Amino acid sequence: MCLLMHQIHVGRCPSYLAALVSLSADTETPKPRTILGERAFSFCGPAEWNSLPSELQTITDTTSFKKKLEEHFYNQAFCVD
Repeated sequence: MCLLMHQIHVGRCPSYLAALVSLSADTETPKPRTILGERAFSFCGPAEWNSLPSELQTITDTTSFKKKLEEHFYNQAFCVD
């Protein structure tokens, strides 16, 4: 999910995916009306992206992003600081 959002952020994704999400500086995310709505890419994609640290969000190189994302999730899983 985060990799797809990265591709949208750097402009290297299919247009139909980019059309599903809006890249804005809004801090308030809309609340879906149903639990099923929380599973929609248009909701969970931006929610996952916003949960990433800002240093990950600013990386434009996909290879570097993948490596840093893997390190981030490893550190989260095993509480390594």
